[in-house]
Amino acid sequence: MGFFRKLLVGAVGAISLVSVGSVGVGAQGDTLISFDSVTGVAASGVNVVNDRGIAAGGAPWVITSGTGTVDHQGNVRSS
Repeated sequence: MGFFRKLLVGAVGAISLVSVGSVGVGAQGDTLISFDSVTGVAASGVNVVNDRGIAAGGAPWVITSGTGTVDHQGNVRSS
């Protein structure tokens, strides 16, 4: 049973990587992906370190709207 579970997780992971890689194929210019929603920091998330070692903002904040893009070099542009 454990082998099939690992095989399933590996297959789902491989399919996810292929689908993410194909996002940039039809992209215009240097944009990899664009987004039209952002999330603020809740009071419970202040100074909490995420799984990448990045701490949330020093104070809770709310945002009403936001958009942005990420290019192939990993640069984020938001407005």
